Amino acid sequence: MKLNSQQNLIIVIFLYLQLISLKTFSAERSKTSFQAGIGYNYSSEYLKTGDNSTPALPIINFETDHFFLKGLTLGYKLYNNWPQINLILNPYMLEIDNEENTYNEEMRKRRRTLHAGIQISIPFPFGIFRAQAEQDILTIHKSNLLSLSYSKRFSLSEKWQLIPGFFYTRQTKTLTNYYFGIQNNEVKPNRSQYTAGNSYVSGPMVNSIYILAPENNLALNLSVKYQFFSKSIKNSPLVKEDHQISSFIGIMKGF
Repeated sequence: MKLNSQQNLIIVIFLYLQLISLKTFSAERSKTSFQAGIGYNYSSEYLKTGDNSTPALPIINFETDHFFLKGLTLGYKLYNNWPQINLILNPYMLEIDNEENTYNEEMRKRRRTLHAGIQISIPFPFGIFRAQAEQDILTIHKSNLLSLSYSKRFSLSEKWQLIPGFFYTRQTKTLTNYYFGIQNNEVKPNRSQYTAGNSYVSGPMVNSIYILAPENNLALNLSVKYQFFSKSIKNSPLVKEDHQISSFIGIMKGF
């Protein structure tokens, strides 16, 4: 993929923010939480175009007074009281290759992109409500999305925490059609023209953290997410299932 000058500038800014956050991490080490580890993610196939799972991957989480990196999300704490307001950079990881199998032949490649946005977290005694608005800044799908979620943390023992929740993501017609629409020049006998509309993805999720060795800050993390697709996605010729199950297991060590 060739990047224009605007896209190159955005990537430079993203890398610069990461350098700033790492400098902040070094300068504020006494005030920083840092975790590293390795995990494995598996997602059931919902596309006709191939496997959507991810192999073993590293885990790096850190947080300072000003910056945080949680998974793939880099953030800056704009307001750290109530509510909590963050500016975020977040990759949008969906990609549909046109060379994975014969069903994809003569299709344009649907590419990953980078989103920038704002995240608002409102903690209550009965849980945390979070709203997140993101915009594509690499002009891949040239659109935006809105996510809402709620979660509640339960301490089942001194070592075991369970965090169930629910999420809802609203995607614009432009975004949905970029990934799931079929243009006239992509039509084949087994792949009809399709124009997608606004869509949403929603479902329950649960995260579990178990402390394996308190003296070594070693923890086991397990999460499961079940997501349902709205009609605009599940009616696409590229989609074979109306849902997807994603799971993650990993071991993390705090420093």
